[in-house]
Amino acid sequence: MRYTILILTWVLLATASFAMAQHGDGPLIETSPHWLTVEVRLVNGTPNGHSLAGDNVYLDIYQPNDQGQDYERVTTLKGKADQNGVATFAEVLAAANRIAVPYCEHESVTFWGSQVPLRSTGERIDAIVRTYDVLADNSQLRIDTHQIFIIRQEDYLEVTEYMYLINPTHNAVKSSQVDKDNKSKALPVSLPLGYKNFTPIEYLAQEALVFEDTGFYDAMAVAPGGYDIKFTYQLPITETRIKFDKTFNMPTADITLFLSLVKAQPKGLDGPGEPVTLSDGKKGIYYSIGAKQAQESLAIEFVGFSSDEKNNTAIMVMAATFLAIVVIAILRIRGNRKKSD
Repeated sequence: MRYTILILTWVLLATASFAMAQHGDGPLIETSPHWLTVEVRLVNGTPNGHSLAGDNVYLDIYQPNDQGQDYERVTTLKGKADQNGVATFAEVLAAANRIAVPYCEHESVTFWGSQVPLRSTGERIDAIVRTYDVLADNSQLRIDTHQIFIIRQEDYLEVTEYMYLINPTHNAVKSSQVDKDNKSKALPVSLPLGYKNFTPIEYLAQEALVFEDTGFYDAMAVAPGGYDIKFTYQLPITETRIKFDKTFNMPTADITLFLSLVKAQPKGLDGPGEPVTLSDGKKGIYYSIGAKQAQESLAIEFVGFSSDEKNNTAIMVMAATFLAIVVIAILRIRGNRKKSD
């Protein structure tokens, strides 16, 4: 249920459609206003789910900005679902390239529907928002497979994690634990201490993440089904030894580890591992960790980073700084000579 990502995707698709509609000196422009009725129907995906009557329903209206390069929200319409789960928005202005994005609040969780174009043809447009009853118990969540890739770069370890998250229930799952801002700790993920430059790649929306020293949590409820999660981060090489301690927050059926450390070696792993080559040609060692229960951890120590290697970056920065000082001094000397001439 990646609400922010879905909105951005919809807006990008709409922007592409807008660009394709352009010809000659600019976009097609309709001279006379046209008004539509938009009916938003809520559908509860939870079997024998709770009534949707009275739920707040919203309609965000987007149109191209003045430059025509992107979409901007111009207004938000608000309504309530009736006994049939339908909210009706009358007299919605239609125009070329205008779009509407429907969403609702059900049991304090926001659910989004697909965008609809507000074309000036016809009298009514239908939109659907699928909702679920909410279960405040994230112990139901589990991880099927979890792959961890740790690859040595010049002065840091690049870590990429892939997880296949499963919500086996018929409910949208969040946590009963909330932070000081009343955000649910729906999907907690632990990371090693000292991680830097976290980048979400798949499923996770940056705006929904809350970061801590020991990792992060996603505040958005998890809809029923399975989801691929991918993210990366870095562990700076500042010592000859680096600890990699990671707790698994959910039951995890299968964990695998790939290491490409150049000269450094891992300690704390069972067995010698198996040599493998990735699709990009990187060679390393593959380890099968197996299953972990919730709150079990994986503790590894990487040893053998030379002090010369970890100081390379600092030496390069010092050399660059010294060179800049020399150049500035030379320029000043030349300037003074010109003035004296």
